[in-house]
Amino acid sequence: MLWHCADGGTTWTPLRGASLIMSNKLNLALPPGYPDDPTIFGIGMDGVYRSDDGGANFREVVVAGQAGMSAALDPTSPAGDARVFVQYWDAGSKPLVYTEKDGRLHPLAGLPADTIEAMLFAPAANAAYFNVTRAMAPASPTLYACPATQATCTQVGPQAGYASATSPTFDVDHTYFAVSQRSSGNTLQIGTVTSGYTSSVPIPQAQSSVILPAADYAGSGSSTSS
Repeated sequence: MLWHCADGGTTWTPLRGASLIMSNKLNLALPPGYPDDPTIFGIGMDGVYRSDDGGANFREVVVAGQAGMSAALDPTSPAGDARVFVQYWDAGSKPLVYTEKDGRLHPLAGLPADTIEAMLFAPAANAAYFNVTRAMAPASPTLYACPATQATCTQVGPQAGYASATSPTFDVDHTYFAVSQRSSGNTLQIGTVTSGYTSSVPIPQAQSSVILPAADYAGSGSSTSS
């Protein structure tokens, strides 16, 4: 069941006509311009689904291949034209981008036809970053930037690993964060797009961790995790 709220979480209304089949492999995603842009997406390894009527009905706009796919909505998308990055898991498949405005898949120029390990978004820098591990030997993990205002992605630095957060001042310090969870203990890894991971900080052992960078990270060099 899909629910909708328009008063800050006080009351919720079920959308009884919703036809999206929710599963662990498909998640809801809202464009940056929501609710002015009322489009709702369901994305995941099962494909990309789109609703233009507030979630009452969904239609499949990107069909998953037999091997599956990865997909993520770009939070730096232009207003009214959400971008969903897609890569099929078939060997040699090139990354693609689905654009809301024309409802079509387009080649994502500048990225190799290799395995994308992670997608790292930096709204402050108005760009999406892809951590790519080249399929051809020798292995060469690299970081590519795909600006929202340009059609071509470019290599900008070493691998970002499974980075899950960026500094709020990313456009100034280019810093990103990741939590490394091992039996010996968890660590918060800190890196930049130019130098990769440069430091790590031990954090309490936990089932899961969420990274919350301090708002003044560029000036204080501090971050918070929980």
